[in-house]
Amino acid sequence: MKLTCLSAIIACTLLFSCKKEAATPSPLTGSWNGKLSKGTEAPPSGLFYMQLSANHSVKRVNADGEVTATGSWKLSGSDFTAQYKYIDDATVIVTLTGTYNPATNEISGSWKNSYDVKGLWNAQKKTAN
Repeated sequence: MKLTCLSAIIACTLLFSCKKEAATPSPLTGSWNGKLSKGTEAPPSGLFYMQLSANHSVKRVNADGEVTATGSWKLSGSDFTAQYKYIDDATVIVTLTGTYNPATNEISGSWKNSYDVKGLWNAQKKTAN
């Protein structure tokens, strides 16, 4: 019985004394401004805004800062992907794929929605003034 209690105390001590590593914040967390196009022929020209959170949620916002769509994002190496649904029409699901360039703090790539409409997009992280 003493051995079992001693083992339990040692196990608890080891479990609670382990140093927890703080998660490294992603360089992508924050507000992004950019452009998008419908189709792949023309360079992106329509305005595009999104917010990437540390919990890997994405919010698509309009020029007034109102959230128009929500979803999730991930970064694997330099490969960026995000998927979101519009709040006013959840049947519209948009998937963004792109490449993150840490030297320029930009993401560029292509997008596609649930109705097979496609285009190009790019965004640059908004810096604090």
